[in-house]
Amino acid sequence: EDYNNSCINDVSNAVFTITEPAPNITVTYPNTAVTLYYNATATISWTSEFTVSSFVNIEYSIDNGASWITIASPTEDDGSYNWTVPATASTQCLVRVSEYGNPAVFDVSNVNFTIAPPFVTVTYPNGGQTIEGCASANITWTKGGTSSYYKIEYSIDNGSNWTVINSSYYTTGGSFTWSPVADFNSTQALVRVSDANYPLATGQSNAVFTLLKN
Repeated sequence: EDYNNSCINDVSNAVFTITEPAPNITVTYPNTAVTLYYNATATISWTSEFTVSSFVNIEYSIDNGASWITIASPTEDDGSYNWTVPATASTQCLVRVSEYGNPAVFDVSNVNFTIAPPFVTVTYPNGGQTIEGCASANITWTKGGTSSYYKIEYSIDNGSNWTVINSSYYTTGGSFTWSPVADFNSTQALVRVSDANYPLATGQSNAVFTLLKN
């Protein structure tokens, strides 16, 4: 109506409705096809609106949602939870976050993610090279989920025996300067790189290379 003349007014042509907002939860991580590695800490994250409880349940699945395993129940609905990734390999993993006491309000990762063991793959020397003793050689590798501490070894008898070059080399990258290179004549040389804190994550040259005595 007109503020100064209430005679001038109008009313909605029909009734409308005011309802309570629908509660909702949205998982934001892991929510893509990421790879998480054994024993790493992954921060599960989510958003929530209009929920009644101040707590949520968090679960994960390794079989695309056919079954669920509890991570935390309950935990505060504060949007994040630090999860120690289990040592169970699967490419069919999901996370589900639901309202505590009202499991009908939930969300699940949009796509499957992977849980995998940490790995190391030697890329040089990787077979067929010739390296001179007493020189320098750059040992390189790729890795995933490792601790950044590496044990580096070489063999001159195709892996029957190993000699340590460095027992706990720290690097966030994937290379080590071997200097000086072991001074032997061998056509059966290999290099092996392992996670110093998780020895199952190990890799070695795909094939033998040659060492030439200086």
